[in-house]
Amino acid sequence: KTVRVAANAQPFSVHEHPVKTSLKPSAGSHRKTGHQQKKHAMSTRKLILISTLILLSFAGITTSILYALSRNAIVQEPLRIARKVVIASGDTAAMIAQKMQEAGVLEDSSEFLKEVRTREVGNRLREGTYYFTSDSSPDEVVGVLTDDVVDLTIYPGETLEGIDERLSARGLIERGAFLKAMEQVCLQRQLPFCEGFFVGESYRSLPRGDLASTLAYRGIDEVYSLVRAYSDAINVSEFSIAELVIMASMIQRETNDITQMPLIAGVIMNRLKQDEALGIDATTRYALDDWTEALEQEDFPASGEYDTRRKKGLPPTGIGAVSQESLEAILFPADHDYLFYLHDGEGALKLSRTYSEHLEHARSL
Repeated sequence: KTVRVAANAQPFSVHEHPVKTSLKPSAGSHRKTGHQQKKHAMSTRKLILISTLILLSFAGITTSILYALSRNAIVQEPLRIARKVVIASGDTAAMIAQKMQEAGVLEDSSEFLKEVRTREVGNRLREGTYYFTSDSSPDEVVGVLTDDVVDLTIYPGETLEGIDERLSARGLIERGAFLKAMEQVCLQRQLPFCEGFFVGESYRSLPRGDLASTLAYRGIDEVYSLVRAYSDAINVSEFSIAELVIMASMIQRETNDITQMPLIAGVIMNRLKQDEALGIDATTRYALDDWTEALEQEDFPASGEYDTRRKKGLPPTGIGAVSQESLEAILFPADHDYLFYLHDGEGALKLSRTYSEHLEHARSL
């Protein structure tokens, strides 16, 4: 199912508006929202595959997160596998040629060196992290290494469509190129979904000529890096990596205040334990691509599987780029007994144990 996503994401906290109906306030959100879903038992398969991911990544193979991410990932037709090559400052053309051959990008490094000499670009080969397919020609490789580079900041919470529109508006890519690249990489990595499997941060030295594809690989690789960094906590978690990504993306949309993230994560976990609907209005706003207008009662059923007020469980995908802090928050939630929260006009978090207390906070806004 294709769902519209926000196109105007920026570094922000979502300001939810009261619903213009008699519908009960949500359990928590930037206006009222809460959290729930049944816990899934941790499978032996996830433990084995997370360990496999770590071993493979150390070997430089990052194309197989496989079913550790989702219990229902679909195996797709294999695509051309990208080879990661890191060019360091001071690397000579001969050193770069050797790296390309060792990574399996080029069969014969001498052809690369010949192309460099022919173009007289030995002093223009740029440092950075690059991705090439095994069928890349020496001409293509030299072209990428000598192309202009771009530094970009992807904001935590920003959606893939928002990133694509922002880059195309700046004339850096053709509209839709980044979305297509993400689809290709997600398919290649056998990810259960794309939205959320991207880390919002600054990305430096992206080759302008291959910007969409390189950014897609880099953003997803950052998720892999976080998985490796928190592998111990993930191993003992009752949730799959995909589920953790979804929850981290929701936390990211709820607040940019990193001190609030563990508190909101604690509310999520408490509501999961009690089998309560999550009630996070940001999921509905994501589905409707509406981050400003007050939500109406009919908006919730219109958001389908992203209606976390009525539908128990997590939405089918993340709702924006995650950050290290939001993923860390869901892995290490605050230990408390609150079930509701909202933000006041100053952005302060108001936690409540009961619905009546939550209503009192809502009336005081």
